Amino acid sequence: MAKKTRKTTPVADVKTELKANMIVSVDTTIDNSAAADAAALSELLSELDGDNMLDMAMNSGEGLLVPVGDDDALEAVLEAALADGGLEHGDEGGAEIKVDAPDEKPAKQKKEKKAKEPKAPKEPKERSALRDHFATPSQKVAAHLGDAKGEYLLLNMDDAMLEGEALVERQASIAAMLDDKNPKTWKLAQKEKEKAVMLFGYLKKGGQLNEVMRRAFTLLINEGELTSGDKGNLQQDLLKKPYSIGTARSQANQMFGLFQALEIVTKSEKGKFVANPDSLILAKVKGMLGLQ
Repeated sequence: MAKKTRKTTPVADVKTELKANMIVSVDTTIDNSAAADAAALSELLSELDGDNMLDMAMNSGEGLLVPVGDDDALEAVLEAALADGGLEHGDEGGAEIKVDAPDEKPAKQKKEKKAKEPKAPKEPKERSALRDHFATPSQKVAAHLGDAKGEYLLLNMDDAMLEGEALVERQASIAAMLDDKNPKTWKLAQKEKEKAVMLFGYLKKGGQLNEVMRRAFTLLINEGELTSGDKGNLQQDLLKKPYSIGTARSQANQMFGLFQALEIVTKSEKGKFVANPDSLILAKVKGMLGLQ
């Protein structure tokens, strides 16, 4: 019988094809010492000749154990097989080589979070005197009038003629009257001061005038005078709202005190107060209420 001649293939091509046909399996019982595997394999390779090594690679059900990354060990197996002629080009039965792979996955690196830049602190808002419980009546009036203080913090025609230091002194005296807390000297009681603040706010900003003040101004402009007492025209008008007798009496007395202090009226006789023709406040309110 004629001897069958084997067809050989260059080493580089065989290596490539062998690597492509290998079934790489992961042994679940991995020895964590790759160095020990490499040493054992090296000793084994030194004792085996090409035929034995090839048989082990081709026929052993267990295959050869080659540690991951040990290219030298893999190279030795291939060289021994090729030198012996144990591999042919197109050999379908490739040797199964088991590769030890570590079961530990590399730890993921956490991305460093960039520190947020601190926000600049907000500047505290200036508190309005109108919302400040401790603000004086004159401070609240000044908050209402703003830059128009020189135009509105005036009481009569003579005040309108003042300039410079004289005007400043006059307005300072009006502010002092609003802030006076001495019952023996004050011209305005506490409730009357509150109504004075509301009145100056209305003069500057408009809007809706306090109901009691609206009735008092309307009555004064239409009749030319206000009379006090339970039978007086102001109290009788307030009862028509209707306010209770106690509320009407109290509110009427506040109007008499406010109108006298702000020179809106002058007292002609007991219980009778007539409109002051020189009152700047009365003239302005008359126009704002649309009364002639």
